[in-house]
Parts: sequence; C-alpha cells; structure tokens
Amino acid sequence: MHHWVVVALLLVGCCPAGAGAAEPKTPLAWEVVSQKTPKVVWANMQQQVVLRLRNAGTARWSTEAGDNLSYHWLTPDGHMFLRDGLRTPYPHEVLPGEVVEVVARVQAPADAGRYLLEWEPVRELVKWYGPPVGSERLRLPVWVTWRCA
Repeated sequence: MHHWVVVALLLVGCCPAGAGAAEPKTPLAWEVVSQKTPKVVWANMQQQVVLRLRNAGTARWSTEAGDNLSYHWLTPDGHMFLRDGLRTPYPHEVLPGEVVEVVARVQAPADAGRYLLEWEPVRELVKWYGPPVGSERLRLPVWVTWRCA
C-alpha cells in the first residue's frame, strides 16, 4: 500500500498544483513604476509625458531590436479609437530588471471628448508587449479639449 502512495506522489508531484512553481518569465514583459499622464490635453496637440518602466522580462530592450514605448487611444467604453500612437525610443539599452525613465511623445486626438489612453511598449514588426506584469492594461482617462485662442 505504501509503495503505491510513493509512486503516486512521484507521478503527480509532491506539491499541490502551482505551489512552489515560479511563474515563467516572458522575454518581453514590463511594469509601470510611475507615470505622469495628464488628465486634460489639447486636441490635436503633441505633449510629453514622463513614465518610469521596469523591464520585467528576460530580453533586453533596445532601438536595434525595434523596442519603443507607444500608446493607443480608446473610447470611454474601451473600443479602439487609434491603435498606433507615436513611438518613443528608450534613451539607452534597458537590461532585464532595470528601470528606465522615458519622456514619451503623445499626439492627442483631433476631436475633443473623453478618451482612455493606454500605454504599451512594442517591438516593431514582432509584437506589442501586452499588459504590464501583475496588472490589467494601463488605461488612463483623459479629457481632450479644444484650445481657446
């Protein structure tokens, strides 16, 4: 009887599912350390936004590899309004675990209204990185308004 228990433990594993197992890291993963996205921007104007990001993946980020910080504009209910925002290259190569400060360029939509601004890094011609590690997509409410002269 005891032999069957030992064999069963060896076949199944001695730990419950997921216990002690490290979550596998992906090559292109990121975390937001801080961001200063404004709540109000002028319609059709370019602006700079400071973000601090951590490379939470196993691959280095570099301009040679095609890595950039970009964004998407969405409607308040989460539908895509503009998929491909301006690209901002990283100021230097970013190694796994390293934190980098990025001064990102953002072009506001031409139409005034309420939007969600979603930050997301991209490796050009390969893939968008996806949501930050350990959280949902970084979608921030932004009011786009006309500038009075």
